[in-house]
Amino acid sequence: MVAATAANCFVVGTATAAVVSALAAVVDAAFGICGFAAPKLFPSFSTYLYSCLNSSWYFGKIKRIEAEKKLLLPQNEHGTFLIRDSESRKNDYSLSVKDGDTVKHYRIRQLDEGGFFIARRTTFRTLQELVEHYSRDADGLCVNLKGPCIQVQNSLNVFS
Repeated sequence: MVAATAANCFVVGTATAAVVSALAAVVDAAFGICGFAAPKLFPSFSTYLYSCLNSSWYFGKIKRIEAEKKLLLPQNEHGTFLIRDSESRKNDYSLSVKDGDTVKHYRIRQLDEGGFFIARRTTFRTLQELVEHYSRDADGLCVNLKGPCIQVQNSLNVFS
């Protein structure tokens, strides 16, 4: 049985490890053929993808306007954030942050040698480190990151 949500994937069954391993090999091969590479700190693209998918703040390929709609929901407080794939630059990300009744967007760039930054003077090995830093210190952002954007679940049950 397989059940999925927007940010997490849970696989249940006796062959889970074999299935995940085979799937990871296919993902790595496919992305390698297409010229995509994981950031240098990850041994494979599937390892990198898994780390992002297991982060409640990573929303993947959603548009800027969709990020704004999600963050401006009344359940989200000032400082709520999400990270998404950049619409304009392949392999970059965007940090979208709720600032009162507006949303601010920051480009997250990748370093050639691996790692990430918003402002080049402060670099991070992983997106998780970047999130932890800006949660402790706004360091040029509009506000400290408070917590991930609430994921509103669709009432449609795909598996019924």
